Amino acid sequence: MLIERSVYKYLIFYVINASFILLGAAVAQAGSTTKHSSCFKKAETYYEQIYCEIKAKGQGVSLPSFIDFKKNNEQMQALLLKRKAEALNIPINMPKKKNALPKENKKINASTAEAHLTNCQYLERTIKCRDGVFSIVGNKSNSVLKPAALSDNNKLGIYKFEGDSKDKTQILDYLKKSYTRYIEKMLEIGLAGATMSFTKFYYLFQDLSDQGVDFQQRFETMYNYLKVDKRSLGVTEHIDAIHGLAISHCSRLKDNLFTCDNGTTNRVYVRW
Repeated sequence: MLIERSVYKYLIFYVINASFILLGAAVAQAGSTTKHSSCFKKAETYYEQIYCEIKAKGQGVSLPSFIDFKKNNEQMQALLLKRKAEALNIPINMPKKKNALPKENKKINASTAEAHLTNCQYLERTIKCRDGVFSIVGNKSNSVLKPAALSDNNKLGIYKFEGDSKDKTQILDYLKKSYTRYIEKMLEIGLAGATMSFTKFYYLFQDLSDQGVDFQQRFETMYNYLKVDKRSLGVTEHIDAIHGLAISHCSRLKDNLFTCDNGTTNRVYVRW
């Protein structure tokens, strides 16, 4: 069974009760996966994350649609979520004045080997480099995963940032390593087709930091929901490439791993 993807731009936690999920419409499109995965993939702010978590617990029927929720300012979003979050014992921080790094409207590159990109060519479904060919990877059915991949013991394991919160270089270095870990762990649970771009990852860290929220723990919570989601629901394994990109839209995270995105959609490439 396949669940229809929701619209772009929000990353909050999402596990909806089984009866609601079973009614979801099946749509065979690139990167489509469970509704919860789609929600977390697109959530870009702290309150969008809380919205998804409430939805994941099956208690968000009276909340506005995600699109309408995004139209509200932070104060209103917090008020809309506060009572439901408290009733579900979900910690929620009220809005704080933001004085961290200013959000820039541009793509942030996660590549650890940008000089090597000149030796690579983006061919949509593959990336061809001098040291090998990287193939696009979509979602995978549970039958091909490692036995313990979806167990409670499998943790995302992003470590806590302990550097200078005002040092952009330290933050970027931390997030590159954390993002690589995130992509590897999404591959592990068969959700390579439901990953967020590094730019979203970067800005979500910034927003959570602004609100005084533990980035490490927030992502661990999200990963737990994704595993629960994946245990009982099917995924679309077909994955479409992104047309019109160049290698400059890609980041080489490790010797065997690339990600490429167009600002809204992310794709993972692996050299096996």
